[in-house]
Amino acid sequence: MTTVLRSFLPKKIIEENPQVYLCFSSEKEFVKPDGFDQINAFKNKEVYFIPYEDPTMDKITRNGPRFLEGLKALGELIHTGKLDD
Repeated sequence: MTTVLRSFLPKKIIEENPQVYLCFSSEKEFVKPDGFDQINAFKNKEVYFIPYEDPTMDKITRNGPRFLEGLKALGELIHTGKLDD
């Protein structure tokens, strides 16, 4: 389990410098770790928030046929900046 958690440490995310960052919380609840301003996703405003109460969250985080719907919703979010209800 420690190996999985390490991949999500802020230092590792900064090193990887993602072009897109998905945050599974609301923008209001998100606390940006120090150094995240260096990440291209934050510099280029390619940060997307999916609040826990959003129905899309269930589609993305649970195994099953609805996962494909969640994947489609993520694509729409990244390309349009908003989730369809």
